[in-house]
Amino acid sequence: MIRLLLVRHGLTQWNEEKRYLGNTDIPLNKIGKQQAIALAHALREEHFNQIYSSTLQRALETAEVIKANREISLILDPRLRELNFGVFEGLTFTEAKTRYPDILSTWLDNYDQPPDKGEPFSSLTERVDSFLDDLKMITAPQTILIVSHGGCIREIIRLLLKLPRERYWLFQFDLASLSEVHVDDNYSTIVRINDTQHLREV
Repeated sequence: MIRLLLVRHGLTQWNEEKRYLGNTDIPLNKIGKQQAIALAHALREEHFNQIYSSTLQRALETAEVIKANREISLILDPRLRELNFGVFEGLTFTEAKTRYPDILSTWLDNYDQPPDKGEPFSSLTERVDSFLDDLKMITAPQTILIVSHGGCIREIIRLLLKLPRERYWLFQFDLASLSEVHVDDNYSTIVRINDTQHLREV
């Protein structure tokens, strides 16, 4: 059995301002760093066989705090990056609707028609599916930490549960949340989801 611990990165300034963040490389803010510390404390007794992180610094910073002094490599994997929102990056929903009303409307109707310079949803599916295929090659029991982004984690869960794409929005993953999924012989079980109890003091 593979035990997956899925962590969404901590808060950034753009998260706080409710801006499309996507592939823009924004660091954690002060609260985000405190959230990462709280995550590290919550996971202090865990033994990880491997740690994977998105290459974006908000995820990497979160992963590094959790890793702490563990003698284990931290593997950066671009397949764990957030969806690229193209020209919407840095904009709030209201700003995107004002500047690009037609593009936004088209995208909301079909996520495979992304905003200019953006990424189609099918691309996110392909890279997440590729990452999961690699994990499924593991035969020995392991605990694996994955630090990524809301959209990517949502797609990991959807694909592991073999749900249709329209079920993607059934799941919510808050900043600095912790979820756990067990994968056994290609069968996946959610053990906990969007756990934020560790953030009560942040």
